[in-house]
Amino acid sequence: MEHTLSRVKICDFISSNYDNIDRDLLISGAILHDIGKVVEYATEKSGALIKISDEGKLIGHITIGYGMVLNKIDSINDFPKDLKDRLLHIILSHHGHKEFGSPKRPKTLEAFIVYHVDHMDADIGGFNDIIENSSPSADWSDYLRNFERSVLLKLPEYKSEKFKDPATDCYR
Repeated sequence: MEHTLSRVKICDFISSNYDNIDRDLLISGAILHDIGKVVEYATEKSGALIKISDEGKLIGHITIGYGMVLNKIDSINDFPKDLKDRLLHIILSHHGHKEFGSPKRPKTLEAFIVYHVDHMDADIGGFNDIIENSSPSADWSDYLRNFERSVLLKLPEYKSEKFKDPATDCYR
């Protein structure tokens, strides 16, 4: 839910910054892009362990989500075909590249935005996980395969206590 809410907030901001974005389609795509994960992942009976379900391993959340949304759309009388195609395209293209699991590359503005927001937010979350799980004294991370580099962990000097105003708790 945090993943989806974060993307919706970012997409909402982007849609308010540009006039030619279909906000309703963009927000719907941001909400539904990972809907297949509710089937892709399963919990053990205890609820303590999350694992990929057999269906998730065989089909994957993109295809599962496409089917879930397609089935729902097909149950709605007179659902506009163009809207159906555009929404399903967002789900199919949200990983951006075929080598990352997308059956299609983004070909509409809204799909392009959902892909980039999804990728950016995942990278920021990954970066924050690295910071949280690193030693507070570490200046650099180890080599990170998903980023294909080490990343700087040390706080900038201007964020050190010597630049903090004790009266306002802000940095000078």
